[in-house]
Amino acid sequence: GYDVDTDADGNYSVVIEGGEWDVYLNPGWDEEHQTNVEVDWVFTGIQPENVSFAEDNSEETDDLDFTVVRTTAKIAGTLISSDGEIVIGSINIYNKDYNFWSWVDTNGKINFGAIPGTYSLNFSPEPGYEAYYLSSQDIEIQEGKNDIGELKLKKKTSSFNVLVQDQDGNPLEGISVSTWFTQGGSGWTNAI
Repeated sequence: GYDVDTDADGNYSVVIEGGEWDVYLNPGWDEEHQTNVEVDWVFTGIQPENVSFAEDNSEETDDLDFTVVRTTAKIAGTLISSDGEIVIGSINIYNKDYNFWSWVDTNGKINFGAIPGTYSLNFSPEPGYEAYYLSSQDIEIQEGKNDIGELKLKKKTSSFNVLVQDQDGNPLEGISVSTWFTQGGSGWTNAI
């Protein structure tokens, strides 16, 4: 894929080879802290825009226009495991109208924009941290700065085993198994 930043007029352009492409908006990436750059907007689109170009040497152009919503609330806090360890993943707040999220940085800090309202709070761990979860909770976000404090992640004690076999009963290695909490959140693992 390609990442292209918009210019001062909000325009972007990229030259790509033929094929089908999904286009989505994201904040930039802060390499030092391994998290999203803090921005004052959110793209509320759920699905990416799609463009398609012939896979030959013909010259084609397609125009895409995106609209973002300015955020007027800032959310700050820290995620830490119950045993005091930094846990890597992302956090999101969501309701029927919006879904805002951010990566947890390498210091366990979260800092992202939102629109005032009542939201459910969710943590999604990165691979290697699947044992940690955040108890389901709702939060009220006000205009301006919202310090949600230190959120303690709990360590899961439940497990289930998965065996993936072919039709002859031979076990298959390296198959990705995805799991979802009914109320949201996910984790990834490899089949045993």
